Amino acid sequence: MEFRILGPLEVEENGRSLAPSGRKARALLAVLLIHANEPISADRLIDEVWGEELPENAAKSLQIQISRLRKILGSERLRTVGRTYELTVHEGELDGQRAEALLESGRQRLEQGQPKGAVSAFREALGLFRGRPLEEFADEPFARAEIAHLEDLRLAAAEGAVDVVLAQGHGRRVVGELESLVAENPLRERPREQLMIALYQAGRQADALEVYADGRRTLDELGLEPGPVLRGLERRILTHDPALGAPGQGRMRARPGRQRAIAAAALMLVAAAIGIAARGEGNSREILPPRSLGALDATTLELRAIVPLGGIPSEIGVGRRAVFVGVPDRRSVVVVDPAGGGTSTIGAAVRPGRVAVTSRGIWLLDPRRRGVALLGSDRVYGIAEAAGRPGTAPLDAIAGARGYLWLAERDAELVFRLDPGTGRSSSVENRGPDSFFEGAARRGLAVGAGSVWVSNPVSDFGGSDRLGRVSRIDSRTGEVTARIRLPAPPVALAADASSVWVALERGQDVWRVDPRDEVAAAAVRVRGPVVDLAIGEGWVWALGADGTVSRIDPSTNAVTAVVQLGRGVAIAAGHGSVWVAAA
Repeated sequence: MEFRILGPLEVEENGRSLAPSGRKARALLAVLLIHANEPISADRLIDEVWGEELPENAAKSLQIQISRLRKILGSERLRTVGRTYELTVHEGELDGQRAEALLESGRQRLEQGQPKGAVSAFREALGLFRGRPLEEFADEPFARAEIAHLEDLRLAAAEGAVDVVLAQGHGRRVVGELESLVAENPLRERPREQLMIALYQAGRQADALEVYADGRRTLDELGLEPGPVLRGLERRILTHDPALGAPGQGRMRARPGRQRAIAAAALMLVAAAIGIAARGEGNSREILPPRSLGALDATTLELRAIVPLGGIPSEIGVGRRAVFVGVPDRRSVVVVDPAGGGTSTIGAAVRPGRVAVTSRGIWLLDPRRRGVALLGSDRVYGIAEAAGRPGTAPLDAIAGARGYLWLAERDAELVFRLDPGTGRSSSVENRGPDSFFEGAARRGLAVGAGSVWVSNPVSDFGGSDRLGRVSRIDSRTGEVTARIRLPAPPVALAADASSVWVALERGQDVWRVDPRDEVAAAAVRVRGPVVDLAIGEGWVWALGADGTVSRIDPSTNAVTAVVQLGRGVAIAAGHGSVWVAAA
């Protein structure tokens, strides 16, 4: 019998497929295979397979699925011991275990001076992969750690095969393969190190150093530094360390003018490959295509570029050197270089339904699963567990202030403060006598004027009208210091040092709150209901449900320009542009 998890889940016996077809049965089999030859309690299986969506009689449902698997696999395979279950898998039957054995064999052969045998083992391990491991369970908590482990195994095998080629001084042969590995894993240092060596061996020292510089920029955006191995390799390339292998000889040297022409052509090809379309005059009337990011010139409101996202966007974060767009359905973040126009896609540990840019990095929130993760890290913070209380409502917003992450729970008066250093969180009770929730209240968070500002829907004390409130929380003490009433529930917030701007679910006004007086001081009429707000480049930006972008002058509280872009879901400003994501 063969069990395959290095791709879609499959089970075969003598060429005949045995894999179950039901979603829960397949999930149960995946859990048992992840813990093959280990006893697992019934309670744990129920938790792993059903999570928060427990059936009325979970124990009976588990028994039904166990019985179905036994009919397929045989009772001798799936044994019961008390309240535990154990799936027996013999040596060589699970492809993940075979890949690990081949990886270890390749490493041993490499150490023993058998490069051909090492490459053969590494390549055989890679051949077992039929796609992303356990790909149908990529969003299930029970599979995350195993998927990450198996992905690391695949990369280690690819890196091992490359090591053999580099040890022989033939780096030129693997440059293309390594460029793909680096593009897929921009935060993994080993492929970048290998690409630098390969380029150096190919006589492309300048390109090797640029690979290092690109990696440093990527890490810098996340508040990280290259590791000592990469830093040391840069110095070794600069000093032509003989241990790296001799650089290629006899390469044709283009004249300076020719080099510039080649570089310009290459940049054009790269721009075409990643699908960024620069726009000309009069383009402010163009409509953003679905699943794209548009860049508007903040002064002229001309559409500078359109970036395909490859999925449905959620929220935009503007960092010091890049723009980050969450793409939850692809479990990834698209990173856009506003200067050069290049893009890259980074996988995330959670579905990035919300994005927060802080001095410590880019933080992502999975609202439904209440999980928070730093971009580039596999660690997931579970807010419900950390706060010591049962949390079931989605977390609807995230922001960073004073080294903490602040999160607002939908349909509840709770705001959480998470310390990323310790993983501990505490809750701030923001309940008032006018609190009112009915399951459709969106929450917003913004940081400005030394405070955290959070939106709440409220009632009118006995009436049926849905009103609104913005609460001010001291970012140092976590205390609620003010509550400001509004004529409708807020749907979006934006704040800076001098003002807080609030969009409501009804009407066409954007309200301005003065932090000094803690009152809604002005209302600015825009075109249609607003779905998102942003502050940046000296203006306030309102994204309308009708596809308009309104530019508000905060010095006069007046709209100075409006442009039609089509239906957008998120807006942000920075790097001389206004960024709009379309679903």
